[in-house]
Amino acid sequence: MNLLKWKKKIIEENNMDNKVKRVINSSKGKFMTVTFVKKDGTLRSMLCRTGVHKFVKGTDKRQKVSDNIQVVYDMHKKAYRSFNTDRVVSIKFNGETQYNLDINDWV
Repeated sequence: MNLLKWKKKIIEENNMDNKVKRVINSSKGKFMTVTFVKKDGTLRSMLCRTGVHKFVKGTDKRQKVSDNIQVVYDMHKKAYRSFNTDRVVSIKFNGETQYNLDINDWV
């Protein structure tokens, strides 16, 4: 299956009641490993967590971001990162896979 069809399939799967956002919210700030497809089509895994405010600089002038963009704190890079929830392949926390798309069916 070509890359464009693969990306469309991920988006279709994730849009069903946006399971990804529910899983991320259920982590309640715990460490999690998120694997997603980057804009350039490569896979990236990231150890991260939500709810980190310690390193925010400046005032509270937040930019409006899309509803599908999730901002997290990357524990390895020690910086804030964001990813599109429509491109998430798997989420792991509490020692278990909480969300997983079977991408082998599409390749």
